[in-house]
Amino acid sequence: MSDPLSPEEVDANRHAMEQFAESERLGLIPPLHVLLGLRIERIIPTSLVILPQGDYVRGPVAPIHGGLLATLADTACGAAMIGAFDPEVEMPVSTDIHIRYYRQPRSWPIKAEGRLVHRGRTFISAECVITDGDDRELVRTTGTYMIVRGFGDPSARTNTSG
Repeated sequence: MSDPLSPEEVDANRHAMEQFAESERLGLIPPLHVLLGLRIERIIPTSLVILPQGDYVRGPVAPIHGGLLATLADTACGAAMIGAFDPEVEMPVSTDIHIRYYRQPRSWPIKAEGRLVHRGRTFISAECVITDGDDRELVRTTGTYMIVRGFGDPSARTNTSG
C-alpha cells in the first residue's frame, strides 16, 4: 500500500475526487460499477478501489471470478487516469489489458491500487495491483487506453439503449 499522503497530495486528491464527482454528474460512471458496489477510496497519488464481499463475486470453482478481477483492475486503472484528461471533451477507452493471475483471495476486502504510468497525446498507460485483506498480491495488470476526443459532444455519442 502507499505511504500516507502529503498535504499537496491531499489537495490534489480532493481536486481529483471533485473531478470524479463531475464525471458521475455527467453520467460517465458505468452502471456495472454501481451494480458491483465498487468504491473509489482514493485517486492520487495512486487510485484505490475496493470490492466488497458478496456471493455475486464467486466463480464456478473459486472464491472470486477472474473476469470480475479484470473489471476491478480496469476500474482502478481508469480511476488512476482521472485528472489526466478532460471529461467534458475526452474519454480514455480500454484498448489492451494484460492480466496476470497469481492466486485466489483468503480474506476481504479486495483492494485494487492503480497507477498512471504514461500520458501521451493519443494513449494513456496504467498499471494495477490487486491484493486481498491480508495484502497478498492476487493480480497484476497493465493497460493501454486510447483517448477519444469530442466525447462531450452529445451528437458524437452512440445510443446503445433499446
